[in-house]
Amino acid sequence: MGARGAWGVARRRSPDPAAALAAFASFVLAGCAAFGPGEGDVPLAFPPDLLREELIGRVGPEHAATVPVPFVVPEDAVARARREVARGANGRERIERLVALLTREPPEGFGLRYQWSRTGSARETLARGEGNCMSLASVLVGLARGLGWDAYYAEAGDPREEEGLLEEDLGVLADHMVVVLVTGGRHAVVDFLGAVEGRSIEIIDDLRATAHLLNNQGFEEVANAAQEGRDVDWRLVAERFELATKIDARSARAWNNLGIALARINRAPEARRAYIRARMLDPTLSSPERNLRVLRTRQAGAAETSVETLPRGRPDR
Repeated sequence: MGARGAWGVARRRSPDPAAALAAFASFVLAGCAAFGPGEGDVPLAFPPDLLREELIGRVGPEHAATVPVPFVVPEDAVARARREVARGANGRERIERLVALLTREPPEGFGLRYQWSRTGSARETLARGEGNCMSLASVLVGLARGLGWDAYYAEAGDPREEEGLLEEDLGVLADHMVVVLVTGGRHAVVDFLGAVEGRSIEIIDDLRATAHLLNNQGFEEVANAAQEGRDVDWRLVAERFELATKIDARSARAWNNLGIALARINRAPEARRAYIRARMLDPTLSSPERNLRVLRTRQAGAAETSVETLPRGRPDR
């Protein structure tokens, strides 16, 4: 979903598309330094076929149907976008036209609406007509790349907010995803919630963005279950978080979240290892340490209960 904002189980206010457009249009990056290669040998942007191969290599072919290439869009959608941006006189106007196309009502536009509890690929989002920041970002990235533009996923972070799930109260915190577009000499940050001011912008590679999608789907199940008054499918949640860690093994948040899901399905030793991994990856993140304490308290309580329920006196011979 996308700049480290707290979700909890409450719905976020639907953004005003005009306000969001104004917010992104006024935020132009000054230089090109942020647009270098990804970390190590990982590029920032992958062709869809190569990303698919890399994803299958990390999660295994048995999960190929579960893990989508998030930014793939139909060719007819790209053709529609091409016709629209051709009317723009310069790079800035073309960016504005492309973003407006997403929310404009059909048949002039795609008519997409913001929905906090809908994380999906670009193809799924176009079919549903709604999605959250992660979903809308995927549509925009797919369309922009189809036009031959440079387009990147980016996290918009707020240093006052901490990422991760907390085992004590299952508070849900999510990343806020934005898009960085480069065309016609213009570098623009597109934010569908109009909240980039005061936040740090970090461009991420497509693998990390795919891990975000799966991580978001995991805690989306937690939030939706609370909203609907039903039990959480913790095995499904654990699967999503585990896939996220396989794709992006550096994500402290995903490891922390995986630990919570594993603890909930009585896999305490694995949960402990996940929390420790999260703590090692990001010592500034306090959630893993707190969750480790909760896990130890729970295990100690279980041991104490088992001792207290032993029969008193001499055992029968």
